[in-house]
Amino acid sequence: MAKLSASGRLVMFLVDSPHARVSYSMGGGLSPTVIASMERGHGTKSNPRADTVLKLLSLGVLEGEEFADLRLTARGRTILAEEASRGWRLVTGPGHKPRMEQKKG
Repeated sequence: MAKLSASGRLVMFLVDSPHARVSYSMGGGLSPTVIASMERGHGTKSNPRADTVLKLLSLGVLEGEEFADLRLTARGRTILAEEASRGWRLVTGPGHKPRMEQKKG
């Protein structure tokens, strides 16, 4: 597996979360934007880096059309499973943006 950045890991776990909806917009020629909307009680809205999401789309890890919810591809699910086996998990909760945490040991 290729090395996954911290922002890439967060985006993949957000896309996989049943409590988040992640979509992107190319901005009509302006700067691309990404929005991760969180379900009530699971954190505040987050704006992952657009370049990270576009890179994951180009690598075939994510799929989805502009303005639609993004999904993991089969390759993305494999990478996500590897990251989870290394102890990574998405932490959500009221009052803070979603973040990644790795279990020790």
